[in-house]
Amino acid sequence: MPYAGKSSELLEATVAQIASASYDDHRPYQNVLAIVQSSGTGKSRTVHEVAAKVFGLAFNLRSHEETGESSSTWCSQRNQAHCGPTGLTFPHPDGQIRDYLIEQKSRGDATTPFYILLKAIFDEVSKEIDGKDMSAKVWRDHLGQAGTAGSLRDSLYDEAVKNAKKALKDSEESQVIVFTCDD
Repeated sequence: MPYAGKSSELLEATVAQIASASYDDHRPYQNVLAIVQSSGTGKSRTVHEVAAKVFGLAFNLRSHEETGESSSTWCSQRNQAHCGPTGLTFPHPDGQIRDYLIEQKSRGDATTPFYILLKAIFDEVSKEIDGKDMSAKVWRDHLGQAGTAGSLRDSLYDEAVKNAKKALKDSEESQVIVFTCDD
């Protein structure tokens, strides 16, 4: 179904404004945007449309219980510990990301696990795009949708969460966290 409306253009302009302001202030960590509205209003579809023009990573943190499909059906179809629907919402939930964040809820320091997860995701993305010439739309389509059999999105997020849990455990044992950026 073709996208209707101007919300994607407004979101794209907003993302550009946030990015510009955060880099002008030398605070790139502020380049995050939460989109909150009632179910079925087109938030995810709008983000999907913008992703054809702006390289990004979206996380749908919806619980599979909110989709109307039982987790046992979904889990048996995918044989996965994290669950989501097979077609009742768009996009399917990124359960592994949601579960990782919920597991960290009881920690006193909420930012460290989040930064570790982001680094793990960026590391996986870097490995995936290394040497490839990808436009935003090509990346969006290459990543695929959560819950689709063989989806790169699912496997990339699975690997990132696994690596984040290991890095978090290692950091707790050593009490030192080292972030590096390879140029």
